[in-house]
Amino acid sequence: RIQVELHSDNSLNARFDILQDPPTAGVLTQDDDVVRPCEAMDAGFALWTMNPERMVGFDARSHGVHVNEQGEEKWSYVPLSGTQKTNQYSLVLTRFAFVHKDHMSSYTKQMPAAIRERVSKNLNCEDIAMSLWVSAQTNGQLPLLADAWAFHTQMKLTSDAAISTTSGHKVLRNNCVNDFADWLGLKTKGAFSTGEWVHGKNKHSMPQQWGSEGIDPDQAVTRSTHLAALLKRREYFGGMNQEEVYQEIRRMKLETERTTLYLMLQRTVSKGVDTETMRARIDQQLNRKYMRSNTEYRE
Repeated sequence: RIQVELHSDNSLNARFDILQDPPTAGVLTQDDDVVRPCEAMDAGFALWTMNPERMVGFDARSHGVHVNEQGEEKWSYVPLSGTQKTNQYSLVLTRFAFVHKDHMSSYTKQMPAAIRERVSKNLNCEDIAMSLWVSAQTNGQLPLLADAWAFHTQMKLTSDAAISTTSGHKVLRNNCVNDFADWLGLKTKGAFSTGEWVHGKNKHSMPQQWGSEGIDPDQAVTRSTHLAALLKRREYFGGMNQEEVYQEIRRMKLETERTTLYLMLQRTVSKGVDTETMRARIDQQLNRKYMRSNTEYRE
C-alpha cells in the first residue's frame, strides 16, 4: 500500500520526517529518479539486517582533508570520480540506502539546528547530514556498502533541473562536509576516517568484509532468508568473469525497466489501443538499448 504524506514545509529535511510511524524498523530512502532491480535491493537489505544500527548504501562518496593558507584543517566533499581514484569512502548517498527508522526520527528531533537550517536554506546536503549523523551516533563507524555488482545496477532519470547541476553545488557540499563533521564532533582526532571501498580478488561481488564470510549458504536460512539469498548470489557472481558480471547486470536492468514500462503502459493507455504492439515496441527499444557498449554500466 502506498501512502503519501503531505508536509507543511518545503525542505529536504522532510524526507526523513516520517509523520506516521512506519510498520518496519528498516526504511529504504530513495530518490524519485532512481530505480534498481529487486535483486540489488535485496542485497542491500540483507546486509542491513545484519547491521541495523548502521546505514547500508549503494553510492559511496568520501571526504578529503587539507590545511588552508591560515593553517586551518578543512574537510571537503569528494565526488564519485575522486572516491573511485583513491578507493576510499566515508559517506553514502541517501538516493538509495537503508536506514533504521530511529535514525530518521533522531535526525528530525535531535539533529543540531544549524545543520537542519543549512539543508533547508540551500536545498542541498541532506544526504551528507544523514550519513554523518548516523556515523556520529555509532561512534564514528562508517556506513556499509552493498556488494559492488549492485552499485552498477542503477537506472537514473535525467533532469535539466537536477540539484547537482546547479551553480555552486560543489562549494556548498564542501562547506557542508566541513561544518557538519565539526558540529557533530567527527573532526576530533581518531573519531572518523575513511575506509577501503573495493577490495579483494573479485571486485564485483565483495567490496567489504561484512562478517558473513564462512557462513554456509545452506545453513544461513535459519538466520535470515535474505542473508541466505545474498550469500548464494555472492557465490554466483564469484564464479563469473568481468564480462559475465556485466551481462548479468544488463539482464537485471532490462527486466526491471521492461516491467516498469509495462506497468506504466497498463495504467495510462486508453481503451482500444493495441497494447501488444506497444509492448513489442518497448521490447525492441530496450533490447537495442541494452545491446550497446558496456561502457555506461562500468562507469
